Amino acid sequence: MASKEKHASRLMSEHPRTVAGEVDTFAPDASAVLRWQHRAVLVVATLLLLLPFVSKPLHIDDPLFVWTAQHLRVNPWDFYGFEVNWRGYAAPMHEVATNPPLLSYYLAAVTLVLGDHEVSLHLAALLPTMLAVLGTYELARRFCSRPLLAALVALTSPVFVICSTTLMCDVSAVALWCWSMFFWHDGLVTQKSSRLFLGASLAALAILTKYFGMALIPLLLLDALETRRRLTSNLLWLILPLGFTVGYEYLTRAWYGHGLISDASAYTTAIKQLHGTADGLVTAFRLIVFLGGCVVSIILFAPRLWSRLVLVIGGLIVVTIALVGFVQGWADVTAEPGSWQVATSWSLLAHMMVFLAAGTIVFALIASDVAARRPGFLVLAAWMVGTLVFAGNVNWTLNGRSILPLVPALGILVARRITLVESVGSFRRYWGEMRWRDIASLTMAAAISLLVTAGDHQQASSARTAAELIAQQVEAATSAPVFVGHWGFQYYMQQQGARPLDLKSMSFEPGDQIVVPQFNTSLIAIPPGVAIAADRVEVPLRWPFATMRAAENVGFYSTRQIGHLPWRVGPVSPDEYTIHTVQRPFRFRFEPEAIH
Repeated sequence: MASKEKHASRLMSEHPRTVAGEVDTFAPDASAVLRWQHRAVLVVATLLLLLPFVSKPLHIDDPLFVWTAQHLRVNPWDFYGFEVNWRGYAAPMHEVATNPPLLSYYLAAVTLVLGDHEVSLHLAALLPTMLAVLGTYELARRFCSRPLLAALVALTSPVFVICSTTLMCDVSAVALWCWSMFFWHDGLVTQKSSRLFLGASLAALAILTKYFGMALIPLLLLDALETRRRLTSNLLWLILPLGFTVGYEYLTRAWYGHGLISDASAYTTAIKQLHGTADGLVTAFRLIVFLGGCVVSIILFAPRLWSRLVLVIGGLIVVTIALVGFVQGWADVTAEPGSWQVATSWSLLAHMMVFLAAGTIVFALIASDVAARRPGFLVLAAWMVGTLVFAGNVNWTLNGRSILPLVPALGILVARRITLVESVGSFRRYWGEMRWRDIASLTMAAAISLLVTAGDHQQASSARTAAELIAQQVEAATSAPVFVGHWGFQYYMQQQGARPLDLKSMSFEPGDQIVVPQFNTSLIAIPPGVAIAADRVEVPLRWPFATMRAAENVGFYSTRQIGHLPWRVGPVSPDEYTIHTVQRPFRFRFEPEAIH
């Protein structure tokens, strides 16, 4: 190990830290031909991972982005000027949306040509995904000597693959984030104003894609201070994304009567006040476990990151912490935290141990990179820690989408650590910077991500299948059925002619039918004695991977009241839907706080 550290130190001395007026030489400058080969490999790898899911039905919040795109094709100047029933009652979209509209503008342009079919939408989403992967590669070239490995580590992580099969704004925001940082850092090194302007402009677009993009402003500022070691006029370019943020807030306030950025913040506060939050220790434990599940493939690289002794000691610590968390019910949504109530599922304990180990590796990578003080360590550490603070303490819920932004930085840290630990000549190279061990680990990581993503695809398909079966069951009804619940289920039920329940305006007469899923969002209980459960529709889920199931304690898209694991392997309970037939006239009481 000592000889490896000395060899790494020699490499570091040969590729010194970037200073004012010098070109970043930390990453060896591969030939232009090899760089284009790397980019081609990344594009092909992205297509191989994601093309199997191009027919995935709309899932979770996908319909909100698609409906906005459909509206924009008619009225592009009033992006949220329409109504949607997403919480059990019709409301203006600007009161429902918690994300900015830039991605929907892109989808509107694409669907204007290709149509609204799922395949067209997912093919359109492939472009931002490829840009995110390529952006990670270009940024990694500035921060490590093995950028291809860094980009592939990011690409093959479960959270990246799952999020890339959705139609939500998260991957697009990551793409703009990476390219913004690349051009900004390049502009700082080369002192080219055009690069700085492009980096600042892409940061503004990232904010208009996802509000978390505002975190880019202090991150770019930190990069400038670390790279140039002093305040310069270059920082004036940050006025651009800051101005876009303020302008968007005031523009939406003028159009809709409330600023959408502050409104999204108020929504988060309201949700936390309604449901409460766990204490700090429980929150930290759940964050590490959830993070580990999202990037669990990092365990495959663990033997190359630290010595066996370190891994054994770390493993014993992880097992001890996992056992304490298991007994106290910290990761069991059915247990009361701190009650010393042993969870009933040993499968849950196994998942917790593996995920906790992976999450611990992430924090260890951050700490080791800071300790080594390699070029860009402050930026990368702030990038990852800031994302984790937002995901675990600021966002309205812990979910995979809020973990996603740190994945490019994680890929860079893995590549940096492997370069530091391993001697360049210790393994035979296969192609370029890649070695057989890299290819083997990445192949297994891709396999894990594909298996988990197939489970997410299965649940999305279940909602569409259920809508078709329900339509066949109720085709003889006197009026269109009403349904409870949203997400992709709502999208496909409305395609079948069903109506979402509106608590404010709907009343029911004998013979009306109401469809209630066993698991969904914004569920409303039917008052007792007014309807009977006449029929039941069941959709079996045979693929043994789940990403969003209360019964399995998994909540990749939201852990709040659903589950504290991002995914789980094992038997998956079927999706069940009950068709209630109304027996006497009634109407629901409108109580928004009762909707869950």
